[in-house]
Amino acid sequence: MKPLQNLILIAMILPILPFATSFAPFQAERKLATVEVDSAALWNGLLDSAKQLRKDFNYRTYDVSSIDETDPETGAPKPRSPEDLVILDLRDQLDGLVKEIKLQGKRRRKLESGELDAFARSIGERLVSLAESPFIQGLPVSLDERIRKTKDFLLQLLSRYSNEHDLSDAFDFLEPLFPAREKIVSFNSANHVCAMVSTPGDIILRKALLIDGKTDNDFGPRTMKVINFLESLKGGDQILNYRHSELISSIEHYNNIETISYYPWYFMIGKPEDEKKPMFMTMNKKNIEYMSYRSKYTAFRAKGRRFDLELEKKEGALDRLGSRVLFHRMGTCADFVNWAFHNTITSPWNRLPLIKHLIQMIYPPEALQTPDNLADSPDTEKVCEVENSNLAFPEQIHVKDWVNRTRIGLRSEDQQIQKHASNVWQFLIKNEVISADGELQAEIVKIQTKKF
Repeated sequence: MKPLQNLILIAMILPILPFATSFAPFQAERKLATVEVDSAALWNGLLDSAKQLRKDFNYRTYDVSSIDETDPETGAPKPRSPEDLVILDLRDQLDGLVKEIKLQGKRRRKLESGELDAFARSIGERLVSLAESPFIQGLPVSLDERIRKTKDFLLQLLSRYSNEHDLSDAFDFLEPLFPAREKIVSFNSANHVCAMVSTPGDIILRKALLIDGKTDNDFGPRTMKVINFLESLKGGDQILNYRHSELISSIEHYNNIETISYYPWYFMIGKPEDEKKPMFMTMNKKNIEYMSYRSKYTAFRAKGRRFDLELEKKEGALDRLGSRVLFHRMGTCADFVNWAFHNTITSPWNRLPLIKHLIQMIYPPEALQTPDNLADSPDTEKVCEVENSNLAFPEQIHVKDWVNRTRIGLRSEDQQIQKHASNVWQFLIKNEVISADGELQAEIVKIQTKKF
């Protein structure tokens, strides 16, 4: 019986043998296809990161190629300025970085160990050259973060090949690049932090009280109805986050962050005399309400593509404060601050360059600003935040941007900005964040403050 049973079993197995023998190669082929897709995704990620680095650099600089290279009178070639030449060279370097990644990505199936190692070292050296450029060191830290991110993508890509190739030398070269040194710095209070990271020409928005979840406590029911109506026209949530807008006029000391602000005269109608505010109010330590104003607020800055353009905005705003009597006085406290910045702060939906100012003039919800509009605008960014005298933001500071803003502030024509920058510079040296000649001793400052 046994031989007969075996014959029957063999007869049953034979028809399916071709399928069984072809299944294993199919699995292997599928696995190889998956690996190939993963490899392509990693190469695309590295390429996209390099392109974003190039895009960010181009955004932060001017287009040198568009500058007329000939003298309009003589027709003779005009010599490039040293800055033009630096920008052109860096753009060429970034173009070369993108081209090299794109070229090797197309050859990814044929790359040998030596070629991968040489490619990794070449990209790493290109990134180091960019990071060490004095010009890039003067630009925002976002470029450094993109350089570091490109290195991280490269390491991920090499990890994909590490099972098949010995890339230990490439890893040893890349991994130590761009370390983020950290330093803990102690500040006396939350206001001390804000005084060091803000500057004259920045904006302070005083937070709403929101007692028992109601905003009526800030201005009274009648005024709040007007504000809520405005917010509804803007598509806002009608929850008031900020109650008053101020512009920092000077920072003599961290316990004396002086501001100038506007209180609409029509908000004062019907108020008791002891509750009325002056139309243009200077708030400093001489005012008995000073600590109330500096216990719950957020500071913002008007953004600029570069630090010099950012400084120009602050200088212009402070200059306008000197002629504040020219303000039309029918607006709000936020309109006054925006007026100081030549009405360049607009809502997220109002971004078209040629018509945004026209919309500001004719569309009431955009013409009448609220403090929340200044906070939500893409034209501003948060600098620091104080909640009940404790620091809510930031937890850490990027030293490079802090130092570059301070360095350019030292050259400001505005006396208050220059004086404040000098105080911050001395603070940075004293706390060994920078050396006496301005060399960075850390990339990140971890903030330590007293709690109240």
